[in-house]
Amino acid sequence: GRVPAVAALSGGASPGALAEAERALSLRAPARAGGPGARRNLAFHARVFRGPEHMTRLRELLTRTLPDGRFGPGIVFCPRVDGPLGAADVAEELALSEGVDAGVYTGRAPAGRASGAWDAAKRRDAERFLSGRRGLLCATRAFGLGVDRADVRFTVHLGLPASLEEFFQQAGRAGRDGAGAQCWLLVQALSPSRARRWAALPLEVLRAELAALPRDERDDVSRAYAFHVAGFPGEDVERGDAELALDLVGDVSLPGAAAAVLPGQDPEALTRTLARLEEAGVIALESRVREGWLVRRAGGWTRAAAREAAAERIARGYRAVETERRASLAELIELALAPDAGAALAARLAESAPVRRDVRTAAA
Repeated sequence: GRVPAVAALSGGASPGALAEAERALSLRAPARAGGPGARRNLAFHARVFRGPEHMTRLRELLTRTLPDGRFGPGIVFCPRVDGPLGAADVAEELALSEGVDAGVYTGRAPAGRASGAWDAAKRRDAERFLSGRRGLLCATRAFGLGVDRADVRFTVHLGLPASLEEFFQQAGRAGRDGAGAQCWLLVQALSPSRARRWAALPLEVLRAELAALPRDERDDVSRAYAFHVAGFPGEDVERGDAELALDLVGDVSLPGAAAAVLPGQDPEALTRTLARLEEAGVIALESRVREGWLVRRAGGWTRAAAREAAAERIARGYRAVETERRASLAELIELALAPDAGAALAARLAESAPVRRDVRTAAA
């Protein structure tokens, strides 16, 4: 009957990310302990440009700026799987233009590749990179956590990651052996003033403005904010998704297993909604299946109570999580636009994990 002690560990979370973790874990007044987040062996650099110059800048880095850059070892983080600046296309273009033999790692298979064959291919490329048999890897955000190649000498981000924390986590794959390493951020930004205004807009106003943005006025900033708002489709939309998820889960008054599968629908939306029900204690997610999840009902809930609990979690997500994540993205953009962006990024990393000495046992 005792409540266990809980320790939550992070390599460099911001205050906002720490607050989000505390809410997700239901920690009450936890003690915090940590060291400074600085990695003095990492040199940060940002290049901001108006035109679509990512590949030109990347080739310059690999062939002129980075020491032996074309041979790695390094990671190029790409914003998508397919299409312009997709990991597969970037690797192919580097092979054609520079003769660079880069591996590719993405979560899903690129267009035209069978998922089974792709899973084997990406594991092979990752293993070759991690073992030192391949120098350069083009990857999406699917590659990063758990990566432990000590001698990575550089990372390059083509465009903006989803948050400041994500950028530092991915850039931190470099220089784990303590030797010098470089972390580059290549950003197309048409209007710094527009970027700053978007950070302060109400979510629905931002969504409408991005949807109406002409193609020739889009840049990395607009794409990053579009990715953000896609993860927060609106409270009314999410409440409707919760009703559908409850239909899939079945009678929440009865404990037991259920298959929450929705063929042909958006798997991310279903997963997000089921996660709300899990946070509320209505279900537990057990295992992923191709088009949904296997879940276990806790039992003892009425449909109305489960609906209300999901709605409360949804509202909390928009009050706190959406606001904090957008603030983190806005801070990353502001740092990238700073006159001395490299120094600004390094200084921000140094303060990302404040030290507190009043360490006590934190109960859940």
